[in-house]
Amino acid sequence: DLGTGSGLGALAAARRGFRVVATDLNPAAVAAARANAAANGFADRIEVRHGDLFAPVAGERFDLVLFNPPYFRGAPRDEADRAWRSDDVRERFAAELAGVLAPGGGALLVLSSDGEGDDLLARLAASGCAARPALVRDLWNEVVTVWSVATAGDAR
Repeated sequence: DLGTGSGLGALAAARRGFRVVATDLNPAAVAAARANAAANGFADRIEVRHGDLFAPVAGERFDLVLFNPPYFRGAPRDEADRAWRSDDVRERFAAELAGVLAPGGGALLVLSSDGEGDDLLARLAASGCAARPALVRDLWNEVVTVWSVATAGDAR
């Protein structure tokens, strides 16, 4: 669960039986995710690591990557704003995703119509990944889509 924040995605995956590695660049988010994992009885299934994007999992492979990326381009104003804004997360995620996926693995991305999700989807396609909508919710002021992403040749 990249950029786990409070650990909500990690908790959802742990509830479904996954062993989860959650990462976040913000030390306060790391502490919150660890506390939430423990409070919900999943400290044994969720390992939370501090670091930037894929750096904390270098050399590891995963069946599933969860990511709710920053929606907007630009320099974050502070640590909390990193959840919403980044200069280069889209580029780095698209370039590095295939390298952390186990054979047959994939990713689930949460993108909002308020953000610049089309740019990330285009970058994933250029890197050899295919994305399809897995879930779409109209929340009145925005449409949130969960995208299922697979590497080229993986029929998902």
